[in-house]
Amino acid sequence: MKCCWFCFSIICLFFISGCAGHSVMRPDMRRTNLATFEKTWQLVQKHYPYVEYKGLDWMAVYNQFLPQIQNASPDEFVALLSDMLKVLQDQHVYLKTTAGDVVTPYVSDDFKRANSLFSIQVVKKYLGAFQVSASGNIQYGRLPYNFGYIHISSFRSYKLMQEFYGLQSFIDRTDGLIIDIRNNTGGYCTNVYQLVSWFLEAPLEHPPFYVNGELQSTQPIPAYRPNPYKLPVVVLVNRVCYSSGDLFTLLMKQLPHLTVLGDTTGGGSAGANNHIPGNYELPCGTILHLSTIDFRDYDGKPWENVGIAPDITVEQSSVALQRGIDRQLESAYHYLRRMDTQVVAEKSTSDYESPVLFEMMP
Repeated sequence: MKCCWFCFSIICLFFISGCAGHSVMRPDMRRTNLATFEKTWQLVQKHYPYVEYKGLDWMAVYNQFLPQIQNASPDEFVALLSDMLKVLQDQHVYLKTTAGDVVTPYVSDDFKRANSLFSIQVVKKYLGAFQVSASGNIQYGRLPYNFGYIHISSFRSYKLMQEFYGLQSFIDRTDGLIIDIRNNTGGYCTNVYQLVSWFLEAPLEHPPFYVNGELQSTQPIPAYRPNPYKLPVVVLVNRVCYSSGDLFTLLMKQLPHLTVLGDTTGGGSAGANNHIPGNYELPCGTILHLSTIDFRDYDGKPWENVGIAPDITVEQSSVALQRGIDRQLESAYHYLRRMDTQVVAEKSTSDYESPVLFEMMP
């Protein structure tokens, strides 16, 4: 299996001058800025996998921005470079200036709206006791009827799986499980593979991915446990789940005893790995992080800006959330209750339109 990683950082800083910190344009600064612009454009043309998929005329983008770059003041340059990269509409793409500032050219409107539609504080009200792992990436507790709840806030921790394995006795004593990855914007694919393998009864085929248009060889994701968790599992997702959050959703949807519930994920199927590194130092010293790998779903289609649809769609309500009601969590709970009593034999959306707040304890 190819070791890959998704690195996604959402820090919305706009109009930051990183390549030059002076108000007067010297000839050498102008040359550096032009070289930086050329290098950025060339890297996208050579390595970015979705220029054609997104219907972009990258040469036209060059012609549009070149005159502006030539006449830009030092304080305008990084903003213009960011504007050019914004055309890609890819939240994986960002700039890190020599001052250490991160400039993210593009964040989708859906991502911005959904970011406020999850509250771990509201979730806590449903749990009898709430515990947090040492890294803070895992929060967990128990719901009525002995259903376990685990929220994984990020896949970007080297200690994540060590901490998750430490929950084995807690998980094995539950009668159903909710794994909540809402607002998880991604991290390391290795964490995703290991977490998925924990629930596998048999190896799972890895979905295809491409480098420079060439299909790469992959190995199946192995089953980790001789006796994996076989009781019903619901995975909660929303539009902030991005990058390896998308990948985790896609892989978990392949498991027969598992149901994905919530909203369609954010849709970031580009990434970078050891085939083509994603970080490039530009002539001005700024680092460009560029998506270079093209991941596909099991039908061979990118999920870039499309996302992974859940099995059961339940939209979160901002009004309900303000009242302390998490519609998606309640829907997952009621789904497990019906599975537990064998009322529901198949995945269905019809019974999950208007969840009702359940009691704190049975």
